Amino acid sequence: MPCRDTMDARAACFAFAAALCLQPALLGCSRAEEPSAAPQEPAPAAPAPPAELKVRPAALAGSWYPADAGELRRSIRRFLDAAEDSGVARPMALIAPHAGHRYSGATAGFAYRLLRGQAFRRVFVLAPNHRAGFLKGAAVPQVDVFETPLGRVPLDAEALAALRESPLVVANDRFHQQEHAIEIQLPFLQEALAPGFQLVPIVVGEVDLAAAQALAAALRPLVCAEDLVIVSSDFTHYGASYGYLPFREDVEKQLETLDMGAFEALRSGSAEELARYRDTTGITMCGIHPALVLLSLLPAGVECRLLRYDTSGRLTSDFSMSVSYLAISFSGPGWPAAQQEFLGPVQQEQALGLARRTLESVVRTGEFPQAADAGLDALFDLERAVFVTLKKHGELRGCIGNTRPIGTLEQSIIARTVSAAQHDPRFPPVTEEELPAITIEISVLTLPRAVSSADEIVIGRDGVILTKGPRSAVFLPQVAPEQGWSREEMLDQLSRKAGLAAGAWREGARFEVFQAQVFGEARD
Repeated sequence: MPCRDTMDARAACFAFAAALCLQPALLGCSRAEEPSAAPQEPAPAAPAPPAELKVRPAALAGSWYPADAGELRRSIRRFLDAAEDSGVARPMALIAPHAGHRYSGATAGFAYRLLRGQAFRRVFVLAPNHRAGFLKGAAVPQVDVFETPLGRVPLDAEALAALRESPLVVANDRFHQQEHAIEIQLPFLQEALAPGFQLVPIVVGEVDLAAAQALAAALRPLVCAEDLVIVSSDFTHYGASYGYLPFREDVEKQLETLDMGAFEALRSGSAEELARYRDTTGITMCGIHPALVLLSLLPAGVECRLLRYDTSGRLTSDFSMSVSYLAISFSGPGWPAAQQEFLGPVQQEQALGLARRTLESVVRTGEFPQAADAGLDALFDLERAVFVTLKKHGELRGCIGNTRPIGTLEQSIIARTVSAAQHDPRFPPVTEEELPAITIEISVLTLPRAVSSADEIVIGRDGVILTKGPRSAVFLPQVAPEQGWSREEMLDQLSRKAGLAAGAWREGARFEVFQAQVFGEARD
């Protein structure tokens, strides 16, 4: 976006921001919302040589799928041609299996047929960790391209850099070098999609519900209508070699019943429901953790459709050891058409810099900054609702914000920073001695929208405004995951925050939801 250079507009900005800081109707976070010799003329620089690309080479070619490019392309085309048309026009997300193509390729063909000729800007592939030891959270690679016999797939460096800002995401090639669950999808993508897409490969390790929701929150600002999300997962791994023998009779039928139960949990759209099904049945679905992230990421109103079901037991006529394969599509409202509500890495740095200068100035001198950087992005001229949270040694030290815009992003950051530092009624004003210990967190909010019932609220994705009679209260999206609350526990706490009884939300209350991009200074 272009930068701004009009000082008259900037003077008006600071006058308005000063007025905003005194607004009484601002919303504070609760303590649970804890929501970095003589000079010579230089010689003309020689053209820099092109940087050598870092390549993650194919690890499966010749074993899991053909190594010859022509043979591989013909094989993929046969899978796509044989798949039936499901009528889904353009999916926003897919679940596809990741066994060797001779086992799961026909099932995968039903998913990738939907993509034939489609153009996507980026493809996010979320895969389980099979190969590289224990991983808590997620891992992204440090290479530039992934390679298969069909060519090289470029990675989206900007998206990967943004994901590395999450404390749950590590940059480590070790988790990608031999991982088959991502690579097995690439020839299908290369053959089915229009050229030009970029890949965002993510290996997801052990995550509980709160961590899955936090990873979804890190992904949410990045995923737009031009993007596709794929979860790479097989379903039940049955047999003694997998340590899973919940039944020994009617194995084929019982496997299908077990797998269809997992599909129904996915179709519910609830990560909690899928986790509950896993805990109840012990189903050995290797992509359960990426699937929890996907369900936490999906917007409301998505249609989930089963495209194909098969098992290796049926293919080999041996159910003593069997792996199940499902192709599943998610379609409906789609990812946001544009992410204007959210800030990229550069704009996040600008926002935090603006908040830090405001905090230092108002605490040390009692004055607002006289001028901001002339290079602020044009995004800062758009109206945005903002919360600013101050933390001292990780503990809440002040939090003030508004759920609807009452000024531009620049004005709101300045005003909310001053209010959090000086006007949060729960805390005394921040002192100069405290400044080195304080970190700043900014939440940029989307516009609230009404939902018909509490059942539509998704923990980790949605901030919630509860209103009942004259009383109202708000929680930011990160509050419930940070506290480990279920939806019901969160609403009980929100009712208490509004001055109501814990269960008052169950009858006569109105709910609005919003999303937020949350980013902050690094903690020492």
